[in-house]
Amino acid sequence: YWDLEENPDQEVSMFGPPTAISQAIMSFHIRRMAIWSTLNFDYYDIPFDEENMPTVFKPIARRHISDYDDVYARNTTRFTTEQLRRLLVLFHLPPVIRVRCGFAQNASYYEFGREELLLFCVTKIALGLPNTFLCDSIFGGSGKPWSYGYRWFLRYLNRRYDCVLGLDGLHRWVPHFPKFAHAIEKHMRAEMVWTDPRNGQRRLVPGVYYLPGRFNI
Repeated sequence: YWDLEENPDQEVSMFGPPTAISQAIMSFHIRRMAIWSTLNFDYYDIPFDEENMPTVFKPIARRHISDYDDVYARNTTRFTTEQLRRLLVLFHLPPVIRVRCGFAQNASYYEFGREELLLFCVTKIALGLPNTFLCDSIFGGSGKPWSYGYRWFLRYLNRRYDCVLGLDGLHRWVPHFPKFAHAIEKHMRAEMVWTDPRNGQRRLVPGVYYLPGRFNI
């Protein structure tokens, strides 16, 4: 019993002040709850209705160039299937590409086949779509591993073709800039047939009506 009038600052407890026995009992229950939680995690059975629910991500497709025809390859990568095979040879990509996904010593790796990584990267460059959309519509799985593979691909090309893509290689293309500008203008004005990769429906996409200034090109 606590006299609140004489001791208003004292803590009120229904069970009185804690004792060594009450603390031991509380510690025993905490340990038992921890053991039960561990056993529940180890032996948890997924009900059939939960197991049969659709997964969060679309299954990984493991795309290969042989899966594409020329029309689909043109719409998604801007290359034909023969050009994609030629790129695969010229880039000298290793058969299996392992990309580290962390900075710790025990960090894990993501593995990619060279064909699927090439197809994903050229599709992303051509369409400019986020990884989640590309995975939901074409490649499946989560978009996180592809972000590591995409950065690896760009660094790989930058190292391999630094003499062409870097500032030193830019000077050799200066005389061809007018030719490039004319080709860009022609491409921007041309009508294109775009195929939706999700359902295969095609629609005509008109070109631009007003070209920007030559300096912008």
